[in-house]
Amino acid sequence: MNTITASQAWAILKRHGRDEIATLRLEDLCHDKERVSSLVVVHNSATPVSGEGGNHNGMILIDLSRQRMTLETLNHLLRLSVTRGIRQRQSSRRRGSILSTSHVPYQHYQHPNNNNHPNNNSSSSASSRHGNTSKHANNNNNHHAKQQQQQQHNPTKPQHNQADIFPDVMPSMHLALRAPKDQGLHMLTYDGVNALTGIHREWDRLERLCNSIRRGAWRGVTGHMIRNVVVIGKGVAIQALQFVQAALLQDETAIMASRFGLDNSSSAMAAATKDWSGRLLQVRRSAGTTSTTNTPHANVRPRKMVFLTSVDPLAAASLVAELDAASTMVISFALQGNEETGLATATLKSWLLQQLAPKKVDSVLSKHMLLITGNDQIATTINKPESVFLIPEHSRCEAFTSFSAATLLPLSIVYGWSICEHFLTGAHDMDCHFVETNPRHNLPVLLALTDVWNDTFFGAASSGRIVTPFTRSMNGFPAFVAALEAQACSSNNHHTNNQLSSHLATNPRPACSSLVLDGGSDSAYDRALYQSSKIQYSELVMVMNTQLKANTARNLGAQGMEDVFAHADALVCSLFGHADEMAFGGGAKEDSWNNNDNNGAASTTGSEAYANQPVLPKHYFQQQEHLLRQQQQNNSHNQQQPLSSQGNRPSTLLICGKLDAYACGQLIALSEHRAAIKARIWDIDPFTREAGHSLKLSRTEQLREDLQQIFVAQEMGVESDSDEEGENTGGLNLSTKTILGHYARVRS
Repeated sequence: MNTITASQAWAILKRHGRDEIATLRLEDLCHDKERVSSLVVVHNSATPVSGEGGNHNGMILIDLSRQRMTLETLNHLLRLSVTRGIRQRQSSRRRGSILSTSHVPYQHYQHPNNNNHPNNNSSSSASSRHGNTSKHANNNNNHHAKQQQQQQHNPTKPQHNQADIFPDVMPSMHLALRAPKDQGLHMLTYDGVNALTGIHREWDRLERLCNSIRRGAWRGVTGHMIRNVVVIGKGVAIQALQFVQAALLQDETAIMASRFGLDNSSSAMAAATKDWSGRLLQVRRSAGTTSTTNTPHANVRPRKMVFLTSVDPLAAASLVAELDAASTMVISFALQGNEETGLATATLKSWLLQQLAPKKVDSVLSKHMLLITGNDQIATTINKPESVFLIPEHSRCEAFTSFSAATLLPLSIVYGWSICEHFLTGAHDMDCHFVETNPRHNLPVLLALTDVWNDTFFGAASSGRIVTPFTRSMNGFPAFVAALEAQACSSNNHHTNNQLSSHLATNPRPACSSLVLDGGSDSAYDRALYQSSKIQYSELVMVMNTQLKANTARNLGAQGMEDVFAHADALVCSLFGHADEMAFGGGAKEDSWNNNDNNGAASTTGSEAYANQPVLPKHYFQQQEHLLRQQQQNNSHNQQQPLSSQGNRPSTLLICGKLDAYACGQLIALSEHRAAIKARIWDIDPFTREAGHSLKLSRTEQLREDLQQIFVAQEMGVESDSDEEGENTGGLNLSTKTILGHYARVRS
């Protein structure tokens, strides 16, 4: 049975980690400047965006220099990726069909062992950079023409190697959800239909709806403008939306966009134009400043987005207590239609009817409630189709719905469609980077391989990783990553190999870790990370440009801004101090960092090895070395500190230039590709339709019925007679029955 652990590359990595890496320390590895520079990878983008903004410059940097690996380790990991077909997976995105209109439809391949699998209803997808689309058209046209000829000659012969558990057909079209319009691009489903046509039509509908709400044409049943958006739902898409919302609350452009249309003064309304991005630039130029102090709507309370992600009744009660029903839009997200949050939707529906007009049910619901679903049956039962947004059948994989209407609809209402376009463009930019960049310099590939290395090979293998945000705008990122990887990387078998499933039941093997913990921005886990006997892999996320001037100048003035920037400097130093303390511990010597010889290795800048990389941020290495020396000086001056750390604990730095909508799109797409690659390496199907919370659904429903029986029995003054333990899966065991009985008495 050909599994990952049986490969030669796996055996080499295992021996390499045991014999060559286990004895090395990070404080020694980081002396090699060539190694350090080779383990820092940057993606710089300059992508055209709509409006007057011209090109949008986005930078994402990953620093792997504090990982317990050498360049030889990285080469071994890249060889492992070759054996797992990662490069072919990248190429399959390009072949999938973002090509010219003349290319032959990509033929769908169903694995012979799994003809009825639901994911086989969709086909491969691809991503190409705007200017490079026609570059591959001729080669791919010839490739698909040959495939079609071969199929016609021998229609029973599969197009791909049957031994490949993941054929080149990608069972999700999530890359199509952010492919740009008006580029002549195609993403064909298995029956030759261009998926982009329907997706872009949905974008147009979303833009029309959000413009209608934001300009006051669509108002509440009492005539009030919509100011508040309540999002009901759970899952990866909602976690992504919460991350984006937390980030945009710190973004100057998004803050101004959230106020658009709410100021009814004549001067503000006269300044309004069709394109919000162009209008904002026009206002800034006329004012001669980038500050928002004197711009229209600056003092208007922005639109609010809040979330109800559980059935906790207290959560719903506290949420509606702060909202005005007359100016509230409720958006319910039910991907499959069996989510528990349907109860929360019913609660908000009752609140709207009670607060507004009990006798005008249809009018209230049509003005104040919208539904997003992937369930066709639910969508067809709604009386008003304009209130329903149906996620395409080819893109209903739970882990990869972050760019569907579940995120775009709330974002467009609160911030406008222009912000959504930046969000989508950032994601497509990362798709292009993933498809076109060699694995050696590919951010998602390198991060995924680093995860595999830490999960399995190095020293005492860690279990997952801790993601620590070092800026407030990043606070929602760990929860999103945790939800994504838990959904995409948690299966212990693959749908195309039933023999493998039964084998794993009795012979467990090393598995992909899908556990991601939120390290918190207050460094609550520092002691465990520095001193625990269990080494935990950490990932530190940071934003270079936190837009302090835009966010604080109005309230603090020029004098207070000096303190604010001093705090920002301390925050950056805290990031590197945290990483260095884990890597080098309390025993690193300052004078060792002044040694530039190191057998000739430290004297090189690594520019030769880094020649094909994107341009690094200015003075990145100088700043890093300065901060490291400063940290060592602080340690040497603080001899009385009783605590010490042993060091040699790996961490990755993930840094973006500015966390706006564009960067949010980049980070979410990067996380999706990273999770998909890890799943590919471990023979896991990441594109499952069923969400994790659906597994408990039947048992939850049975328990609700049992609870009702307990209520009835208590009202009648008799004990419940359902004592049959284990007769069926819905039977109550003694502890459950006792505790539910106590709950019933407390509730009554």
